Amino acid sequence: MLDLSAPQQLWFTLETLVQKLHMALRQQASVLSGRNAGEFIEKLQEAAWKRVGKDNEDKEYMDPFPVSFVILGGKYDIFQDFDSEKKKVVCRCLRYVAHTLGATLQFYSLKDSGLVKKAKDLLNHHGFGGPPVKSISQDYNKPLLIPAGSDSMQQIGGLGASRTGTISKGPGAAIDRWKHTFTTHFPQETSEKSVMPDDPAKDLNFQEPIIDSLRAQKDDELERYRQVAERRRHFKNDTDDI
Repeated sequence: MLDLSAPQQLWFTLETLVQKLHMALRQQASVLSGRNAGEFIEKLQEAAWKRVGKDNEDKEYMDPFPVSFVILGGKYDIFQDFDSEKKKVVCRCLRYVAHTLGATLQFYSLKDSGLVKKAKDLLNHHGFGGPPVKSISQDYNKPLLIPAGSDSMQQIGGLGASRTGTISKGPGAAIDRWKHTFTTHFPQETSEKSVMPDDPAKDLNFQEPIIDSLRAQKDDELERYRQVAERRRHFKNDTDDI
């Protein structure tokens, strides 16, 4: 969840969250050994490319995140009143990052029942296997809703292209240019307020009732799965000792 009403913290927050998610995946892979770790990573990569499309026209410029990734831009009710050019910069930058990571991007406001429903449907799809969200909105004057793999460098435009009109290959260099553009328009705060907590989902500043409820359901589901897996592991160890 990103706070669209505070662009002076937005890029820092996004960058930090992506880093923390990568760390969590590496830690998960590290508990596996040898072949299991390799299979784990390979399956995640296959699933990531399946989400965005193996034949995606921008595949050589993308580095899809290994697991389903949803970027929610909150407080759209405030953001919608921003200056038009500022909105355009935020929207294009977030679209580029989301497209590069193979993420779904949606703008959200707790004060808009329509956006709340779309967010619930979106998270239900990614978290619980519900039907996919088929609608799409790319107009920066409206709340964005862009499912993973449905955007393109050509549609985003701007810094995705070089002076010759061809897109610079590789996600890293282009993201650095987008970061420069974003942070030039919105210098990022470096105060204590901008320091990310270890678990933003449990931080009071990141509260969103609808999303927190769905997260709690998923946490319960994962805990039950962990307990079942643990019992199976103990059972297997006991039978091996017989």
